[in-house]
Amino acid sequence: MPMSNNNINQAPLSSKSGIQGTLFEKLGGDEGVNIFVNKVFEKVMVDPQLMPFFSGPGFFFDHLKAKFTTYIIYMTGGADEYHGRSIEEVHK
Repeated sequence: MPMSNNNINQAPLSSKSGIQGTLFEKLGGDEGVNIFVNKVFEKVMVDPQLMPFFSGPGFFFDHLKAKFTTYIIYMTGGADEYHGRSIEEVHK
């Protein structure tokens, strides 16, 4: 079931620099989100406490990265709907 945007992630933000827009826009759109996600996963790959959760037989790192990217785009205001599983469901 898709989650619909409840306007929380669409609220315009302002900053000290005077730039306004969604967090998605402030991050630099798709390109900025991809940079962010790549940095997060670079850190996960070298963290001895986190890496065991993201490895093993049948684990598809690229698939998780794509799903996480889609979720971040939605949560920062870059998409109106999200069709993936909820955070609660994913972390059971």
